[in-house]
This record gives sequence, structure tokens and C-alpha cells, in this order.
Amino acid sequence: MRALKYFLFCFTLLSALQCRKIETPEPGQGDPVFWMETSLSGAVQRWVAGQGGYFMQTSYEQDSTGLYLFSGSLEEQGCTVNCLPSIRIIFRAAVRAGNITDSTLYAGAFLYYKAGGGQMNIQYNTVFSGQAACSVSDAPYAYEWDFGDGTTSNLASPTHTYAEGSAPLARMTVTSASGYTAISEKRIRLDSLGLACGIGFSVTSVQNGSVMFVELDNEGAYASGYWNTGDSIPGPLILALAQGASLNLCVTGTTFDGCTSTSCQTAFSTFLQGSPYIASCTAGFTYQVAADTVFVPAPEQLGSVIVEYTDADGVRYSSAWGSQDGYNPVFEATSVEPYERNAGGSPTRKMELGFRCQLYREDGQPYSQLAGNGVFAVAVVE
Repeated sequence: MRALKYFLFCFTLLSALQCRKIETPEPGQGDPVFWMETSLSGAVQRWVAGQGGYFMQTSYEQDSTGLYLFSGSLEEQGCTVNCLPSIRIIFRAAVRAGNITDSTLYAGAFLYYKAGGGQMNIQYNTVFSGQAACSVSDAPYAYEWDFGDGTTSNLASPTHTYAEGSAPLARMTVTSASGYTAISEKRIRLDSLGLACGIGFSVTSVQNGSVMFVELDNEGAYASGYWNTGDSIPGPLILALAQGASLNLCVTGTTFDGCTSTSCQTAFSTFLQGSPYIASCTAGFTYQVAADTVFVPAPEQLGSVIVEYTDADGVRYSSAWGSQDGYNPVFEATSVEPYERNAGGSPTRKMELGFRCQLYREDGQPYSQLAGNGVFAVAVVE
């Protein structure tokens, strides 16, 4: 089963690379433990620790954020200038605490890390101001906001931040002490920095509190719209209301510049100074928008891997300096096991692995594809 799995993995590598089943015998007289066979721009090279001046260098460190990086490299021993080409593999810790080593190094597939990233985004800081009133005293009022992007608030005048590119439909629902509701809903105009847009209407009690006269505010401002009674705006509406009854009235209108809003009121039969009366509760809100530019950092890309190649001129190329999208990248470890401590006393892990990636120059320009398979080692934290 292991041989079949490895055959299928090798089959995915570049055709120029000679794949074979990796054997890792116990160290013995003349047996190379760590080696890598690579193909770079069609040129095949075999790297063997203990031969041709190469040795297996392992280490670990923490980056500027405290994340552990486990690395290993096949490089010329003791060389600082005019060195042989080298290859280095770096594993970024998958977690920041707990069992970091076993969480990071495992038999399986890995994603490639991409350096840099992050972007400047525009966000819209929006200050809302809600108002509510009933034609007969029915305080206090409870507020419920739906900002149209999955977030809510129960403040009378909340603040909210919208992301760039959103076109939210905000709704404020107000409930009076007696349970009567009023709603104001409108499309938030982020591009116009808070252009006023809000439809409203008034309810007037007539004929001794048995009939109400409903009239649209600023009726000439709307190109189209409708009432929830089925009537088109502007109206007006003349509606009867039985004593003790209530009626929820809503109107939706679109202005000539395309701003759409909705307003709802509850009209209810009551008494005012001992006489029958049709009262109503109203709600509305205004808002102000301020645009702000913020930097959004790239995701941490925990548990990812970096492959680096340094040529004979000392020029370094990395898989992290560009995107692997479109290059059919592969990185898979087929086995991971503890190995001897390195010269610095750190524990190490021996790994059978294979990979294919696109290398980039430091300026982000593509360099060449690199594919390889072999047995590598990295140092790990205790």
C-alpha cells in the first residue's frame, strides 16, 4: 500500500524528475541518510549529505511575531562565500502553543506560504441616530437595529462600520411600552457619504376616532412606490379602524435619484381626553458616513511551507516570493519520524518528502520551477 501511494505521488512530479520509492535505512557504513534529487529547468541534480562537500544543516527560530520556523538545508559545509548551490525547506508552525512540533510536521500535504500580502481597504464608519414617538404617550421605546450585514444593535443611536463594496439595507424597529411597533428601513448610501433618504407619512384621526387619514410626507420626491394596502403612492389613504383594533401600515418609495426606503407605523384605537382617537407610533433615523482607509494584514498561513534554492553565485530564489496559483504546486511528506539531535543539541525530525513549486526572484519575478524528492531533516523545539 505504501509503495502504491508513493508511486502515485511521484507520478505527479515533473516528467524530467526521476521518481523512485524512498528507502531510509538505518545509518551505516557508507549509507547516505539525507539526500534530495531535484529538477530545475530540466537539469537534474542529486544532493547527498556526506558527499561532495554537502551536509544536512538543521535549525529552528522564531519570526518577528514569535511563530516557530523549523528548517533544514543541504549545503556546503563550513562555506561562507563562493559556495555550492544549496536547497532549504522551512516549515511554519501550525499552532502557537501546545504540541507545536507534532501539529506542524506530519505525513500529508502542505500548502505553500506566500510572503507579504495584506492590502489597503476602505471602510465606512457610520453613525446612526434613531428617533421614535407616539401621538399618545407610550414611552419608553425599545430599539432594534439590523445593519444589513448580519450585525445588530439595541442602542437608540449606534455606530457601525461597513466594508468597502457593500450596499446594506439598514432597518430600525422601535417598540413602544404597549407593544406597538414602528419601522424605518433604507438603503445606506456609502458612496454619497450619507445622502438623506427616508420616506415617512402621517396618520390623522378623523370622524370621532373611527377613520384615519394617511398622507405621505414630501410626496413629490418619489418616482414610484406602494403601500402595503396595495395602493400606489402618493395616496392619500382613508381607512376605517374599529374601536380597540390596530393596523400596521407600511409604505415603500424610491426617489428620482434611486434611493429606496420603507417606513411602517402601527395605528391603534385608543382614547384621548375621554374621546375615541386613532393614534400611531412613528420611527425614523438619520446617518452620517465617514470613509477611512485601513491596512488589512494577510492571513498568518500557519502550517505552510517554503522552499528556497541558492545558486552558485549566491543568488537566492524562494517559493514564498510569489503566488503558486496556476503552477500545479505539490508538497507532501510521506513519513515523519524522530531522529538524532543535531550539533546544537536540538531534537530533529527525519522526513520523506516530494514537492514541486515555482521559484521567484526577490523582486517577485518568476524564475523557474523546482521539483524534488528525497529524505530531509529539520530541527524542532523541545
